[in-house]
Amino acid sequence: MSVARVLVIEDDVNNLDVAQRIIRAAGHEPLSATDGASGLEKARSARPDA
Repeated sequence: MSVARVLVIEDDVNNLDVAQRIIRAAGHEPLSATDGASGLEKARSARPDA
């Protein structure tokens, strides 16, 4: 299985932490942003898989 880079955009830090833990536990790499603007910037620069 290949490692996917998954972008999570979530403004609640607790929800963001849970999502990142789930993604890591599944063997993937989480990328995160806490608002839409930074999420779009991260999507453009990091080119996530999901």
